[in-house]
Amino acid sequence: MRHIWLLCAALLISASPAWAAKWKVDPAKSTLNFIAVQSGKEFTGAFKKWSAEIDYDAAKLEAASIKVTVETASAITKDDIIDEHITEEGWFHSEMFPTATFMSKGFKKLPDGSFETEGALKIRKIEKKVKLVFQLEVTGNAAHAKGGTAVTRDEFELGKDTEAKLIGMPVKIQFELSATAE
Repeated sequence: MRHIWLLCAALLISASPAWAAKWKVDPAKSTLNFIAVQSGKEFTGAFKKWSAEIDYDAAKLEAASIKVTVETASAITKDDIIDEHITEEGWFHSEMFPTATFMSKGFKKLPDGSFETEGALKIRKIEKKVKLVFQLEVTGNAAHAKGGTAVTRDEFELGKDTEAKLIGMPVKIQFELSATAE
């Protein structure tokens, strides 16, 4: 009887890496951008420091999860005026809110082959549900994903000063990432 329990334990231990389905993002091959409009002209910004914890198994989409943590002070647009203010109190207020997060659980495969997940986006002290739609290609132990969502910046109290009127309310968030199975 003892041998049966030892055999079961050995099988469980040897199977556990397949259950994990953890993916490690390659920051050098990945981007997290935002797109908005200022005075009628579109501009693109990026977050230079962020990390992602991804758990994905194609056979268990309902168990898939994503947690992205963004350092808000790493936002850059290459526009001196925007970059001067984007981390200040009226915008990300990076001193008080150094990170923003997105967390979701469960993926849904859409008819066109893309995926959707709904999660909680927290910027500053405000958390809102958002849907993220993305394309995902997995080849062996390598994955490439590309997608995004859109938010309204005033829902997160971004841009509460008078100069903010020059920047449009909708903000697109786009990502592209490469990851490998751990």
